[in-house]
Amino acid sequence: MKFELSQQLRTQADLETIILILAEQVKKVSTAMDVTDEGVITATKIEPTIASLLRFDRTTINVETNEERVLLIADGNCRPTALFWVILIMCIPTFVAWLLPIGIYMYQKGALQSAIAAVFKRVKDELEVMAPPARIGHRLGRDS
Repeated sequence: MKFELSQQLRTQADLETIILILAEQVKKVSTAMDVTDEGVITATKIEPTIASLLRFDRTTINVETNEERVLLIADGNCRPTALFWVILIMCIPTFVAWLLPIGIYMYQKGALQSAIAAVFKRVKDELEVMAPPARIGHRLGRDS
């Protein structure tokens, strides 16, 4: 299952600062993250729990900017793992137990989307509340 989330915000921060703040927030919810030279963030294993063994997820986050607005776009892909199919096949002979792995998988997809939405909200809050000079000085370890 694929999903797309976006968040628009107003900031005067430069692209590098935005990507740095976004990467910090993604690290909080993901166990594996990569940032390319172009600033594209790829995260996997978002909000891992025991139930997330039934899904494999990969989310790519792009940042598009213009003069005073920033658009954060997350393209997510969530698909069942081999364990999901094994459990589903084992539960098919039962009357309703085969609904359990499907329900857990759908719940996990929702949890994945809400985790990305929470990341976007935290990034928006941080970028819109802090003044750009204080934010840049803080990231570089300088006191302004």
